[in-house]
Amino acid sequence: MKLDLELIYHQYIISENKKVREPYKKKFKGWFSASSAGQCFKKQLLRAAGKAGAEPEGRVGRLLRLGTIVHIDMEKALERYAEEFLFPDDGEIYIEEEIKIPELNVVGHLDIANKDKDELHIYDIKTVASYKWRKQFGRVGNRDKNPSVNYEQQIGTYGIGMANEHEIEPHKVFMYLCWYNKDNSAIKIKEVPSFWMDNAFEYWTNLNEAYNNNKDPESLTPGDENVPVMDWECRYCEYQGTFCEGKK
Repeated sequence: MKLDLELIYHQYIISENKKVREPYKKKFKGWFSASSAGQCFKKQLLRAAGKAGAEPEGRVGRLLRLGTIVHIDMEKALERYAEEFLFPDDGEIYIEEEIKIPELNVVGHLDIANKDKDELHIYDIKTVASYKWRKQFGRVGNRDKNPSVNYEQQIGTYGIGMANEHEIEPHKVFMYLCWYNKDNSAIKIKEVPSFWMDNAFEYWTNLNEAYNNNKDPESLTPGDENVPVMDWECRYCEYQGTFCEGKK
């Protein structure tokens, strides 16, 4: 019997995604996910309303799964480090810590954080291909001015949640994006300025206002406020062709 390995792996990825996603959706029905910071308002409101989108097609699903595998490996490395090498004076390490911000209706899980006395250091792992890597770290003249706005708003959201939870002053919260190049396994760490916590707070505040004022997200159309936030979002949207025709 000839095995269809591509189909088998695709079905496995869908199954694994549902194991994580379904209990989470039931527990936090109507909440926004921190990992979706900066995204199109219509997409956010459809998710909050429980509307199911399309599963990522095979290649995209595999790309996302590769990112998950790197996250899992990094978490295991941190667990080993904490058990074997961390001293009491080194502070406390948090891995996959749940972050809840009720006033913003946001929940999520940060990747890694370290609390040392009155300081917080938060790390978010991002796996990217070479093109995105070059736009972040390539020649100065070829770099995007804002190449990772969604990522920065996401970690800014974690900064808000951790600062609230541990009663840490915002200026004592230090945030870093850990970039992992999927093509050659290079790793670079880049600090994220603290003003992204304010930026994230503004985004979630505006989204909640839209949520409270609009009980029919399907009626939103491209061109409405933050629908989409970025033009490229429509090409990768799980609601494209079902609940939204996207921006032309």
